[in-house]
Amino acid sequence: MAHSRKAVILDTGVLSYVVDKPGKNLTVTNAQNWLLDLLSRGIDVYTPEICDYELRRELIRTSKQASITRLDTLISGTNYSISF
Repeated sequence: MAHSRKAVILDTGVLSYVVDKPGKNLTVTNAQNWLLDLLSRGIDVYTPEICDYELRRELIRTSKQASITRLDTLISGTNYSISF
């Protein structure tokens, strides 16, 4: 029996919660904890390239540099990947 690997694909909405200010509200906290749990269990996390672009564009437009930094950190420091 072949082992299948689990993966989760994040859309722009969920991705925006994940990179928002920690503790901003319960939705943000839940999304961030959920992602940390996925990564700690070795589950691959992906987002379509267009979602990264859309979110990054909005973060730049609204001058949310801290969220841009968290997005960059997520991309460089985990098994998070941009795909599709």
